[in-house]
Amino acid sequence: MSDEHNPTLCPKVEKALSIFSRKWVGQIVLVLLNEPKRFCELAQPIDGISEKMLSQRLKELEKEDIIKKVIETKSPLKITYHLTEKGKKMAPILNEIENWSEEYVTI
Repeated sequence: MSDEHNPTLCPKVEKALSIFSRKWVGQIVLVLLNEPKRFCELAQPIDGISEKMLSQRLKELEKEDIIKKVIETKSPLKITYHLTEKGKKMAPILNEIENWSEEYVTI
């Protein structure tokens, strides 16, 4: 069997798929797409996410350089979450997944 027919994905593709497949990641990215949000503004439109889980996902996404946490030190302290360029590049992929799922996925 030749390598071109080997079903094993390269490690980078596997890592990308693992990021995209984590619960809530797509929704967090889509909520941040139009503008930065504060923590409470992120939690509201994502039905069912707990504050603990949102905090965990934000830390993971920040570690992956998909979002950036911005702390404004002027009074009162204000923390907002922004998509990085890397995070913004996820939007068309999420849109294509949505298009594909509309056509082919049944629940």
